[in-house]
Amino acid sequence: MYAESESDPIARARESLETHRAVCKPCRAEGRMCPAAKFLSRTHNDLVRAMRR
Repeated sequence: MYAESESDPIARARESLETHRAVCKPCRAEGRMCPAAKFLSRTHNDLVRAMRR
């Protein structure tokens, strides 16, 4: 999975967010997002918007 995301920044950002949420206790509890997860999510969304232009 990592090999295909090396050249794709959107996939890399999504993978980072998913990995973080899998190990972060506040993110797992009640589905809330901690500040780090919010940052990673915002980074992913910004990349998606930039690629649409």
